[in-house]
Amino acid sequence: MRLFVYISVIYATAVYWQACIQPLMQRGVKPPEYLAGKTFRSVVEREVGLGQHGLVMGHWYLRFNPIKGTGPRTFYWDHSDVRSAGTYQITPDRVLTVWGHETKYDAKRDRVFWDGLWYDRVK
Repeated sequence: MRLFVYISVIYATAVYWQACIQPLMQRGVKPPEYLAGKTFRSVVEREVGLGQHGLVMGHWYLRFNPIKGTGPRTFYWDHSDVRSAGTYQITPDRVLTVWGHETKYDAKRDRVFWDGLWYDRVK
């Protein structure tokens, strides 16, 4: 089931890219690049694995990779002791869409709301 969800998300991202982003870029319109190259750290510490004495607490991270050419926008999400990766879209009004879900980018505070947690930018 999980594999089906991942394949569906990849397919939907590719369709969105071809239908919406590529035509804009061919006309010289660049999508917003608010997040490209930025790293964010969870405000609250969460579990990051097991240590000698039980759960180890630490920050979770979001890393939005620099954009290369006209390729899709990619990210890494380091949560618990897992690294997830995927693509994202962000609109000019800063609506962030990841894996088919809308989330928030607060430009004033330079922070992202992701999967129930706030992440502040690491500078």
